[in-house]
Amino acid sequence: MPASVFIAGPASWNTIVVLDRLPEPVPHMQFAEETWETVGGTSAGKALSLTALGRAVDLYALAGADQDGERVQAALKASGCAHTGATASPSGI
Repeated sequence: MPASVFIAGPASWNTIVVLDRLPEPVPHMQFAEETWETVGGTSAGKALSLTALGRAVDLYALAGADQDGERVQAALKASGCAHTGATASPSGI
């Protein structure tokens, strides 16, 4: 089925950190209670949400030519979201 929605914008690989409180504005040590990694970026989030609701989505986003870029592409593919776009080199060129 052709995409009924086209989205262009950012997609990233994010590390989420859970803290027991917001850090104080003074030098100190604070440990994470939990962390996890997931796809981020406003456009990727919209594309994933619409795909989960059953819409055919085509997301155009740059992907890094590194492990995080591969993770983003794999997560989008696993969700059923069509991903098109360029692959940026590690130097950004």
